[in-house]
Amino acid sequence: MRVNSWIGLGFAALFTACAFGEMPGREESTTDSSTETLQPQAVGASRSDSPVTDAPMQRAGAVLRDREGREVAIATLVQEENGVHFSVISNALPAGRLAVHVHENGVCEPPDFASAGGHFAPRGHQHGLENPAGPHAGDLPNIRVAPDGAGEVEALNPWVSLREGETGYLLESGGTSIVVHEMTDDYFTDPSGNSGDRIACGVVEP
Repeated sequence: MRVNSWIGLGFAALFTACAFGEMPGREESTTDSSTETLQPQAVGASRSDSPVTDAPMQRAGAVLRDREGREVAIATLVQEENGVHFSVISNALPAGRLAVHVHENGVCEPPDFASAGGHFAPRGHQHGLENPAGPHAGDLPNIRVAPDGAGEVEALNPWVSLREGETGYLLESGGTSIVVHEMTDDYFTDPSGNSGDRIACGVVEP
């Protein structure tokens, strides 16, 4: 079964659209593999800081490890015309609906992963895909993980880039990381959606 809906209906959506010149769209798919898809899309606006080039397709990735250093998930990032497509696949995360965010530092030191810093937010704004004053550029949808540790989430994020020189470039000196939290992101509460402690982290690398 596939359910299509818009994030931030009503005032919140209109505020976000005005603030960014783009409105995030949400498409969730509930399948046996517990996949959730969110695709923020530009509406009636162009990415003036993101010119389309003939450069080869840029890719990056991250291996996420837990506090004990065990590999628990893999992230794949691919530059597309309107943003970066994220795919995060779990093989051993704890079961549940868990928050996933891009953080501002490319450092993942256990056990608390505080070294990853705060959320990646080069344009400022507050946290939350449904927050009228948000979102952070690094906000991503929750990943749904089954009891056996399997899960996947995909998202097209228009606020980040793998193209050097563009706002939201993920591979600047110092790098960025992808962090999974122990709880669900409520998509609204600043600064991290009440998502709890950090339980896995991986540095974004080309």
